[in-house]
Amino acid sequence: GRLVRQLDRQWAIRGLFGQGVEDPVWDGLDEGGGLVVPGIYLYRISLDTDEGAQEKLGTILVAY
Repeated sequence: GRLVRQLDRQWAIRGLFGQGVEDPVWDGLDEGGGLVVPGIYLYRISLDTDEGAQEKLGTILVAY
C-alpha cells in the first residue's frame, strides 16, 4: 500500500515514434537502492495524450 519507486522515462515514450527505443525496466530496487522483498507489486503507467490522460494498471511478481 505504499510507493516503492517511481520511474520517470519520458524519453522512452518519444522513442516509440523514432528509432532506438529502450524499454523502461524496473531493476527490483526501491527508492533507497535496496532490493524489494519478494511479493506482488502493483504498477501504474500514466500518459498525457491529446485525448486526455491515459492509465494502465497491472502487477509484477518478484521472487528470488
